[in-house]
Amino acid sequence: MDSSSVCALRVAATSSDEEEPTDASASPPRPARRSERFRPADRILRSTDFERIYRKGRRQTGPSFALFGMRNELGRSRLGITVTRKFGGAVLRNRSKRIVREIFRRNRDAFGASCDFVVNVRTGALTRPYTQLEQELMGLASRLVRIAR
Repeated sequence: MDSSSVCALRVAATSSDEEEPTDASASPPRPARRSERFRPADRILRSTDFERIYRKGRRQTGPSFALFGMRNELGRSRLGITVTRKFGGAVLRNRSKRIVREIFRRNRDAFGASCDFVVNVRTGALTRPYTQLEQELMGLASRLVRIAR
């Protein structure tokens, strides 16, 4: 058997006359969804905002996080993250902040419609997998949203 007949057999085995050709426009339409980006307007950056939330907001704590929160008048929830140097080097601190941002971004509805949150990441977060961190932060946020109403 020469190489051209082997190629013909492979093509014949992979293609079928019964299948309809797929067209790019024939794919099902994507459902309309809101943007999941973590925009600058979703961030708490000013130290006065952090201090106001620490002073006037409510607190919920867990083994990996301390979550502070309070209502705002902006119509959207915002997030601030703090990680102390005691947590570890810059790589660990930045990774923990990325994880918290991702949890907030993917589960925005659970964080309420118009609340400000500050997450203090604790050293307990180092050894826990993403799913446990997500469950813990979501639980803390839902309790805080109920209290803040």
